[in-house]
Amino acid sequence: MKLSQEVKKYIERQLSRYPLDKKALAQARQDIYLQHSAGGYADFRRSGTRGNSIVESKVMKLLDNRDIRQLEHAIEAVEDVLAELSAAQRRLVELKYFKDRDNQLVADELNISLRTFYHWRDKVLAVFAVRYGFI
Repeated sequence: MKLSQEVKKYIERQLSRYPLDKKALAQARQDIYLQHSAGGYADFRRSGTRGNSIVESKVMKLLDNRDIRQLEHAIEAVEDVLAELSAAQRRLVELKYFKDRDNQLVADELNISLRTFYHWRDKVLAVFAVRYGFI
C-alpha cells in the first residue's frame, strides 16, 4: 500500500523529533522532580497571588503531566515499531531520521543501492503508519 505524502511527512517528522522528545521528556521529569523536592511550585508562592497559589500549582502539575504523557506516547510509538524492525531497518531509521543523514549516505553505509534504500524506507514508514493508525 502506498502512503500519502502527508502521512509520510508526519511519520518522518515524528521520527526526526524522537531524539529531542527523549531529551525533553527526561528534562520535564527532572524539572518536576526538582519542583516537588523543593517543596512544590515555589514560583507561584512568590508571585503575590497567595489565594490562587494552590489552584495555579495544580494547573501547572496537570499541564506538566499532559506534556509528559504526550512525549511518552510519542516515544513509546517509535520504540514499539523499532522493536519490530530488523537490525538493518533500525539502522536505516537511526541514520536517516535520528542522525539526519542524506539518503545516499545511508544507502552507502548500509551497503545497499539507493533504490533499495527507498524500498526499505517505504516499508519502515508503512509499519509506522500501522502503529499510528493511518492504515
